[in-house]
Amino acid sequence: MNISSRTPNGDWNSCPVCGHHCKIVPACTPSRDAPCPRCGALLWFEPPAAKPYEWPSFVAKVSDLRPTFLADVEALLQPLITGPQQPVISREPAAQAARLVTRLLRRGRKKFGSPWFWQRKAIMQINEPRQAERLLALLHEARSWHALLAAWRREHVAS
Repeated sequence: MNISSRTPNGDWNSCPVCGHHCKIVPACTPSRDAPCPRCGALLWFEPPAAKPYEWPSFVAKVSDLRPTFLADVEALLQPLITGPQQPVISREPAAQAARLVTRLLRRGRKKFGSPWFWQRKAIMQINEPRQAERLLALLHEARSWHALLAAWRREHVAS
């Protein structure tokens, strides 16, 4: 049986079986145990004494920092403290149509791939939210950009 060797650092303990006094590093588990280096019996160690937390020497005190630096840090941390701010959504028809067209292009790319230049140009010219919403509705039934625009034009001309 090959017993683990002694280490120069660690905690002092004595084996209850063979009486050997040794200095050994216990396991980092909550049980804090280690084998005796002489006979291999299990040694139990006392829990370490709780030490008060000390700040590392490189951490500066808040009072030592420049006021402008503190203001910059506070400005950066403010969104984390208060939570994300929701952007103001414009209710203008052109802005609503632009959002819907962006959504249409994003979903259409996932389904059909990138549209041709003339198809993208036709879609980008939509400035009424109802037309953009109808295109989004037709997107689920269409099998290509060409079929989507053809179905939309048929409805658009008919109405």
